[in-house]
Amino acid sequence: MDDIIDLSNRVHKLNQQWWHDAAGQPLQRNPGELIALVHSELSEGYMGWLSKEQDDHLPDHPMVHVELVDAYIRILDYVGGFGLQDQIQEPYRAAIATVSPYRNTFYDMSGHETFARLQSMASSWLEYTRKNDQEAALIAIACLMISILQFAQVIGLGHTAFMDCLEEKLFYNQQRADHKLANRLLAGGKKF
Repeated sequence: MDDIIDLSNRVHKLNQQWWHDAAGQPLQRNPGELIALVHSELSEGYMGWLSKEQDDHLPDHPMVHVELVDAYIRILDYVGGFGLQDQIQEPYRAAIATVSPYRNTFYDMSGHETFARLQSMASSWLEYTRKNDQEAALIAIACLMISILQFAQVIGLGHTAFMDCLEEKLFYNQQRADHKLANRLLAGGKKF
């Protein structure tokens, strides 16, 4: 459990530029917007699964792998950004126990079905958040995290390789010009 807390803290610390304005003042992030970004990463993962292309940012990795890692990074940043590290521990433990027995289900499902299931989990998270049901939202977050890890394993990205890819992507993101504040302030710069 400490690793998920430490990892969410570290990811959030690396993503501070998205949580502060140009003057360094904290921003009020919209939870729905952040969950929509997780949906976006999962959609890109699905496109990578369909196309079988290598990632354009980390070309040594299949796009589907990197996009699953990106979704996981966004979830970790959400957990760290909204201070949910302590609250996620029990749902995460429970998700390991409840989702893990169904790991073989991912072997039996098509990629289409799996990505639909992952998107459904993200939608449940959004709906519970919208209804201010934090307990159910935390369960949805934890189940989505475990399911991403398990599906990654099914498609050839075991836990160690997943975490290695995550570290590569975190490093890459720190170097990206489009993540720098000065570039984000330009017309057409990333706003979130």
